[in-house]
Amino acid sequence: MGPFNRRLAALNRSVDSLVCVGLDPDPQRLPADLPADAGGVERFVLAVIDATAGFACAFKPNLGFYLAMGAAGARLLESLRERVGPDRLLIGDAKWGDIGSTMAGYARARDAFGFDAVTASPYMGWEAVAGLGLDPARGVFMVCRSSNPGGGSVQLAGDTAEPIYLQLARQAAAANVHDNCGLVLGASDVDSLRNARRAAPRLSVLLPGIGAQGGDLAASLDALAADLGPPPTLINASRSIIYAGSGPDFASAAATAAQSMRDRINSALTGL
Repeated sequence: MGPFNRRLAALNRSVDSLVCVGLDPDPQRLPADLPADAGGVERFVLAVIDATAGFACAFKPNLGFYLAMGAAGARLLESLRERVGPDRLLIGDAKWGDIGSTMAGYARARDAFGFDAVTASPYMGWEAVAGLGLDPARGVFMVCRSSNPGGGSVQLAGDTAEPIYLQLARQAAAANVHDNCGLVLGASDVDSLRNARRAAPRLSVLLPGIGAQGGDLAASLDALAADLGPPPTLINASRSIIYAGSGPDFASAAATAAQSMRDRINSALTGL
């Protein structure tokens, strides 16, 4: 198995998709014919995976939604690897970041759940993410410039010529010795997206903020290319896909939404 970024680039090409389906199930938003409990969530998530796999490159469960269900949620999380299968990536959205010994435990948890990559928060320093980058086959996406409105209070701080997020991007580029590092770059700030790409041209990108958060797809892809060509990329959408329908046909609606997103991305890419 080769380095993660090389695998992602190859998968982008082979399945002709950059779409990452965010699996963020809220029991209170399940279709009416499903119970608002762990069993209903399981039926919902597995149906969405089956319906959208033909249009997606990866699936990204946010661990908070699963751990909120206790042991039942952990079991569901553990089952996702088999359901997603070997031909799609499974990204654990955990945003882990802690001291070295704790991160070694998180790396074992990543492997136990079968995640191909995880998200991490490097704001405790490189010690907080280094342990996740030791296996070239497993990726680590470091939160750099996030899509949430409050992210700028930290990420844009520091020297105006090189704010914290940009310093982080440069350090991540230097740390990418195994070709398995990536950045989380939100679609809500295309200038930061372009700047980070130029600072770290060899890193992969996980791009949230398209879909329900309203990011501009064409502008984001143009910034992502940054005159360098698009990197290995996952463009994530969660609510706009998994909640595209609220009735018994929710899985079919999710498939239609995922297909539409894939086609819009591919159409925009042809102009770059």
